[in-house]
Amino acid sequence: MKKRLSLLLIVFLAVLLVGCAKENNKDVFRFESHQLEMTVGDTVELKLIYGSVSPNEEIKYTLDKEGVVSFDNGKVEALSEGVVRITAYVVKTPTTRATIEITVSKARLSGLQIVDPSNGVIEVTKSVQLSIKTYPSDISNEVIWSSSDEGIASITQSGLLTTHLPGVVTITATSKYDSSVVANKAFKVDYLKAESIELEFTEGSEVIILNETATLSAKVLPNLANQEIVWESSDATTASVDGGVITGLKITGQTEDEEDNVVTITAKTLDGSLEKSVDVKVIYAEIERVEVAYKEEVESIFEEETLELVGTVYPENADPHLTWSSSDEEIASVSETGVVTAVSKGTVTIKATAANGMSAEVSVTVVGTPDPEEIVVRVDGKVIEDEYEIMAEFDATFTISINPAEAKQDYTYEILEGAELISITEARGGYRITANAVGKVTIVFKSTINEEISKTITINIIPLEL
Repeated sequence: MKKRLSLLLIVFLAVLLVGCAKENNKDVFRFESHQLEMTVGDTVELKLIYGSVSPNEEIKYTLDKEGVVSFDNGKVEALSEGVVRITAYVVKTPTTRATIEITVSKARLSGLQIVDPSNGVIEVTKSVQLSIKTYPSDISNEVIWSSSDEGIASITQSGLLTTHLPGVVTITATSKYDSSVVANKAFKVDYLKAESIELEFTEGSEVIILNETATLSAKVLPNLANQEIVWESSDATTASVDGGVITGLKITGQTEDEEDNVVTITAKTLDGSLEKSVDVKVIYAEIERVEVAYKEEVESIFEEETLELVGTVYPENADPHLTWSSSDEEIASVSETGVVTAVSKGTVTIKATAANGMSAEVSVTVVGTPDPEEIVVRVDGKVIEDEYEIMAEFDATFTISINPAEAKQDYTYEILEGAELISITEARGGYRITANAVGKVTIVFKSTINEEISKTITINIIPLEL
């Protein structure tokens, strides 16, 4: 009996274990996955594994948080960053339920682009509307705008860029969606187009004194046009110009043709599109005084001698031209350059007159030329008294002078004897005499003023020593 009961118990347990094994092989009620990652904007269809639950059972869903995803009839759309848990349960048996945890992250913004209809070049005081292009394009294009220099250009938070001053500025757009993503664009703010040039002398005038300056100011209109000016002179050797400062270098012409009597100073815009000119003249400064002086200190000059005078007009940039005159040309005359030539004994006034009539004068005394007293003959600086010896085929230079030194140095010579023995040529201050043959030569030198003043020299020519 006991054996029979034991056998029945074993059979029952076996049937029960088989039944349990079959029950465990059947899937449970659940979502296809327990966790899911999504990006904002993504959509996905959730799938349920019904397991032992009949597909005909009524199923309801709950979300533990609103706003992260939207859920409609199994379709999930990611709305914003966050984590939400969705639960599905069988209405008939609420404890039969399945859950899935969904993590939603923001879509990644890979880049921004500033859309600029001006291509980066805008005139000053103008505006341009900028916009933003995102990558990918379905991400928000809201940005925070900023300017690297508000003085050059400012920008509103709607992207309206307005320029104020010429220069270069960088506009930056920072994504509100992801502040680590920025876009930069450089803009060149151009000057306004030049319409005219105004010229004005701020120092001096169009009449410039020699070696002095005048300053010409140039203004380009409108005010926000490029004010840089290129200056030119039609004759830089007469009047140069540098940054509007004009320097008078020499006097302008004094011809009948007025165009030849001026220098044209021209101001041009940097691009050469506009220019304006003024004509200037360079004149001498007003003469203040005239001075005349001897070039060398002298008390008097002899007849037929010359004396050089120096005339100076002040200031230095006044007209230096002087007109020279003598009070008595029978005593002394004067050249256009102030060289006085003595004519005869007496005292004369030499005057230098400037262009404006101012003058200065000096007295010049002419004294008589002294009479010659003696004739001196030298060879190699040594005075020859009566005779000089020279070998044949040699030569020597004889220098002749008359004492006193102020006497006229005019003289003649005559070969009294042996002319055939020598050859004679003029040399500085005397003569070069070449001995051609042995013998004696006699030469006499006489003053042309007084022939009684003379000097006789005997030249003894000796044989050449071998």
